[in-house]
Amino acid sequence: MEITGVSVRLIQPLRRGRVLCVASVTFDNSFVVRNIRLLEGPKGYFLAMPSQAITIKCRRCGRKNTVRSNYCNLCGTRLPEERIPIDSETGKPRSYQDVAHPIKTELREKIQASVIEEYKKALEQQNKQSAQGTVPTQYKTDSKLERQIGEPKRFISGNP
Repeated sequence: MEITGVSVRLIQPLRRGRVLCVASVTFDNSFVVRNIRLLEGPKGYFLAMPSQAITIKCRRCGRKNTVRSNYCNLCGTRLPEERIPIDSETGKPRSYQDVAHPIKTELREKIQASVIEEYKKALEQQNKQSAQGTVPTQYKTDSKLERQIGEPKRFISGNP
């Protein structure tokens, strides 16, 4: 399995916390994995694979609730106590599960090296743009609200 494409979206420094970028990796020009996060940890870079919250259905109304909820978010029915899955390795409760992840260490290392390389290229390009005084494209419309609303409408006086 070959990595045929990597694209990254840098996260603004004020909003990112430990997340440096979000990546999409394409394999053999036929399969893509999105929402891979590159984190900066105490031991260096770390790749977090895409995950989703583990949910449990309410017995009464069928609404999906997170496993940490004690009551249904829709009808208020008490959820069963034995709903939280326990991680077999750590013994701690799990509230998220990976959607996709590499099974072999070699593939994880290959993905991580590719994402880090693309991240460094994007960071270098951003620094060049900052030195030239231009705004990096990923920072122009980064808020969800701006994307939903779009460009502001301008009215010419007399024409509402």
